[in-house]
Amino acid sequence: HHMKTMADFHPHPGTMPVNIVSALRASTRLILKEGLDARWDRHDRIARIVREGARGMGLSVLADDETACRNLTVVLSEGKFVPGGLFDYMKEAYGMHIGLGLWDWADKAVRIGHMGPNANLEAMVPFLVGIEQFLRKSGHDVTRGSCLAGLD
Repeated sequence: HHMKTMADFHPHPGTMPVNIVSALRASTRLILKEGLDARWDRHDRIARIVREGARGMGLSVLADDETACRNLTVVLSEGKFVPGGLFDYMKEAYGMHIGLGLWDWADKAVRIGHMGPNANLEAMVPFLVGIEQFLRKSGHDVTRGSCLAGLD
């Protein structure tokens, strides 16, 4: 005689987290309120500003602009900075969190998320200025304001 358990009739081992559905609904409302075209344009513009700012400081980004994600930029260190040092500096000096590169890239790159509420100038200009300051403090001759090369 087999005793019936929850697993016999329930398709999942637990309850679907309702907060995920609520979050999806709330984020969808925000996207539609802003408008899809406006949302795409804002993310495209911020991605361009971040990437051109990185290049303006003499840094390289991993992906070419045509194929790069609109919401994330991977900046390569190429011996110009220590990713962990930039991570610590941005957290301490600006209260901003950046990601280190993943796997083989952990000590070779940082990941910059610019999506949702962070896809705006109020978040990205201080971030770019912070990288510029970090590079100068690290002994690099970076022209003041070069981080804003992408501003239109």
